[in-house]
Amino acid sequence: MSLNQSAIPLRRAPIAGYSKQGPFGAVPAPNAAGQTPFEVYAKPFAARKDSTKLAIIVRGLGLNAALTRRAIDELPPEVTLSFAPHASGLQGWIDKARAKGHEVVLEVPMEPYNLAQANPEDIPPFLLRVDVTPADNARMLDRILSRAQGYFAVTNFYGELFLDSPIKAAPVFGQLRNTGLGFIYSESDQNGRISALASGIPWTQGRAYIDLGEGAARVHSTLDALEASTNPGGAIPLAVGGALPATLDGINVWAATLEDTGTIIVPVSYKIKNNP
Repeated sequence: MSLNQSAIPLRRAPIAGYSKQGPFGAVPAPNAAGQTPFEVYAKPFAARKDSTKLAIIVRGLGLNAALTRRAIDELPPEVTLSFAPHASGLQGWIDKARAKGHEVVLEVPMEPYNLAQANPEDIPPFLLRVDVTPADNARMLDRILSRAQGYFAVTNFYGELFLDSPIKAAPVFGQLRNTGLGFIYSESDQNGRISALASGIPWTQGRAYIDLGEGAARVHSTLDALEASTNPGGAIPLAVGGALPATLDGINVWAATLEDTGTIIVPVSYKIKNNP
């Protein structure tokens, strides 16, 4: 797929028929024919099966306006962008991202271990918790999903304790299953609990974090290593990065080398459809 094709704007959200009314506003839902928000909001993408591919998601967008604009405007349009649900002007950011050809994911904050010891400023205002009822978590998820439209999947933000608590997590995943969205598990551990929770949902998980506070060179070298770990037509690794200047710089420097290597970046939805 050429850059010009890849940068074609995606359809403006919301697309009629792919939502229903929830307690806080519209939430994603399949249309009358059973087509899903995953199908309609994912980025259309075609690639040769025998090409070497790598998927990238950048998370935490919408909270820092300058970095969010940079991610939308500067990153290759095949890079999937993930937004915090409490971002101000969230729908506007999603609209801008889709207009630049990026598919979009919404983050669902979930309770981590040691919540009491966390910096309160780091805890999002919307949080699925283990010490509340399933009905409370269902309402919180509705609140999160109603913040905007146009995303094809959700991803966890934190969540180690919540996802290790299947009695609390299973109803949430049942609710997600009914929305027709996909799920991206941003962690790289291989714990089988996610496979069980996400049964019946199009989903995938990260292979590696590409930014651990060591600058753009580390991002570039990690992407090089992920690229070297796969073969044409083989498994598609998913690189996970945050909304940091060095992350954006490192992705762009690495992406500039791809014309010579023959490797391509694919949207995360492509990975889910073809090689989860």
